[in-house]
Amino acid sequence: GTFANWQLGKSWDHKVIGLTLPIMAAPIVLDYGRRNVTLSWMCPFVKKPGDVTDVGYIISWEGHSQNSALLPSGNLTLLEPKEDSLSDDKLKVEFVTDKRTKSYEYPVRKLTGTVYGLNSDANYTFKVAMMYGRENDMSQSLFSFMSKSVRTESPSRPFPLSSPPIVLDPKEWDSSLGRGKKQKFVPTLGSDATMIVLEMRSPHDDGGLDLKSYDVMRAHTDSSGHRSGDWVRMKHGIEVLSDEKTPGGLVCLAVHDLLPGASYKFKVAARNDLGQSGWSASSSVATTHFSTQVHKHGRRLSSVGHGFVPPDGHHVYGVGVNHMNTPDDHNVISPILVLDDSQQTITRSGIAGPLSVWTCFWSPRGFKVSAETSKVTWGDNGEVSNQNDVEYRIAIVGREEGRPFAHLALAAQRAGALAIIIVDNARCDDFDQYCIMGYSKSNGDMWGELDLPSAWADLKIPTMFVLSEYPQGRSWDILLEKILKRDEHILL
Repeated sequence: GTFANWQLGKSWDHKVIGLTLPIMAAPIVLDYGRRNVTLSWMCPFVKKPGDVTDVGYIISWEGHSQNSALLPSGNLTLLEPKEDSLSDDKLKVEFVTDKRTKSYEYPVRKLTGTVYGLNSDANYTFKVAMMYGRENDMSQSLFSFMSKSVRTESPSRPFPLSSPPIVLDPKEWDSSLGRGKKQKFVPTLGSDATMIVLEMRSPHDDGGLDLKSYDVMRAHTDSSGHRSGDWVRMKHGIEVLSDEKTPGGLVCLAVHDLLPGASYKFKVAARNDLGQSGWSASSSVATTHFSTQVHKHGRRLSSVGHGFVPPDGHHVYGVGVNHMNTPDDHNVISPILVLDDSQQTITRSGIAGPLSVWTCFWSPRGFKVSAETSKVTWGDNGEVSNQNDVEYRIAIVGREEGRPFAHLALAAQRAGALAIIIVDNARCDDFDQYCIMGYSKSNGDMWGELDLPSAWADLKIPTMFVLSEYPQGRSWDILLEKILKRDEHILL
């Protein structure tokens, strides 16, 4: 009907106008990289004074890999900007004088544009066509001849991030899928007491290959407690929250398996199929929340075997080690206990039947610890004298009249213990207020809750209390005696 005739007429109008537009010469390759090619071409079209019709260009390309396999072709449409400068970040427009004959000169357009997203180590040819009309209703000229073939550069490892990662404030986490988008995300691993969110820009040069992942190193920066400053590559606990997947695009990472209430710095590297980029500059210091809530997902602090720390990414209090210090003559190689400060249990590794214990209110309550045990001996200065035995192990300390529990726990922490078990001195029959004044485990209390927070402020590792006798009347003193004798036949 009438509409079909109108469409046919419009189609012929576009064809007629297109045939009147100039056919441009083949574009010239100005520059190229692994993923991009910059082209220049000349357009002799001249607008009449007062003409506000849009002018644009189509760049079309064909590609072949080194084994002559055909690569996907593509088109890029670029419109001339309307500003007087006639240039933007996508298309540069200059007016130059074209001296075709000796008798006259006239200005022509010199265009420069860049095609991104190409394959590395591949051969490409390009052609261009002009467009004229309203932005969504433009006529197109015939295409130029093909340019000379250009081979993009060979792929490599990515370049390092151009700037350090930024630590997002917890208030920004809901919008960390892109600033201003206000999209809610739920991290798949754990809580914010063991997590930090980092925001960064991906490398401007991905090496010519798609980025596969991001690696993260952390350094524990607390001034007290355990040693600090060692950079540790994280093997697990890195979650990509968002990735724009463009060179220089915005990326957000959640870093899990951290200690509650602890301070860290981070470095990030990108990885493609050929390897890892260099490390970025260090982030600013980030501190995880200190939470007294029981976490749904327990984290693991691990130190198993004869002093060997498995390279599985589990957190050994921020210290980058593969082995413990060389043991001295007094070093203890003991059975392994599994301590869970959220479930308030201790078990012998590999043996069922957990022993009930009483967790300190100020314990992180977000970790499981699987490690050897060592009894603490005290020096005259009140500090641990057998640090080589205690470091990276579960420290067992006896209750001492007149010495606060916080002093015992923090001293063992300073010695490098992964967790602390405080053993009663035969004063208690049950976990009640007669044992530790003001608290009863049967009422759901955790001991220490009414203490001054400043006394426990530096505690960051699990702290638990046990009775001097455990089920079936077996004494912790007997257990410790067997540990010191390296008796492997200890059952809890």
